[in-house]
Parts: sequence; structure tokens; C-alpha cells
Amino acid sequence: MLGIVLGLQAISSIYYGIIGGIGIAFATIALVLLTGRPRAWRLLRRAATAALVALLVALPWAVPYLLVH
Repeated sequence: MLGIVLGLQAISSIYYGIIGGIGIAFATIALVLLTGRPRAWRLLRRAATAALVALLVALPWAVPYLLVH
């Protein structure tokens, strides 16, 4: 669900998508480092999956922007 929401956010505004992705990345890193959870790898794996889903959701709308750039 996080990946879908981030992907849709990137579709609505690429800047908000970048800002949201950076915020989620920093929050995940801080959570892993500060809590010292033994299941941190599972959390990082889920975050990577969410990032991949977000990329797949936003990619069809991002291709025209990349072609113009």
C-alpha cells in the first residue's frame, strides 16, 4: 500500500513524490538505527518492495518527462 500511495503521489506531482520518497527513506533508516530491531532486514526488504511498487506505478507517467528532458 505504501508503494502505491507513493507512486500515485509522484504522479500527482513529481516534486511531492521525490520529497515523500526521501522522507520515507530517512524515516526508515532512523527507525532501524534508533530502535536496533532484530528484524531490521525484514523492514528494509519491505521498504525496498514499496519503492519498487512506487516506481512501477509512476513509471508510465514519468517516461514522457524523461523523453522531454
